[in-house]
Amino acid sequence: MKIAAGGAAAKREAELMVKEKVSAAQTAVLKAATGTGPVGIARGYRRKVQANVRRLSR
Repeated sequence: MKIAAGGAAAKREAELMVKEKVSAAQTAVLKAATGTGPVGIARGYRRKVQANVRRLSR
């Protein structure tokens, strides 16, 4: 809802989302390179998604 509302808060949220996605992708690559399996990688993504849902639903 923050992004749909527009304005400065929407811009900050969009920038934060991009930063989080890049960070999650980098973490996934690092985990894959060190031998973490797909389940472990997906678990990290799920945690990030849950945190985003909590933040965006406020």
